[in-house]
Amino acid sequence: MAESYFGMCGMCTFCDLYNKNGNHFKCVEVSGRWVLATEKACSRFKPDSRRTPRDIDYAREHSKGLA
Repeated sequence: MAESYFGMCGMCTFCDLYNKNGNHFKCVEVSGRWVLATEKACSRFKPDSRRTPRDIDYAREHSKGLA
């Protein structure tokens, strides 16, 4: 069963799945912040209705994100 990203940073529009540093993704809303896809979302969370758990799993598994 796939991991749930409901209410997590990975489902936020500000989590850049194309910009990865190790296991962390760049948060484009907060300068200099890197987040885990499974990290609890902050108060600036804005859900991305086009993003699926499969997109996040793919980005997490591949070293260069979704490139």
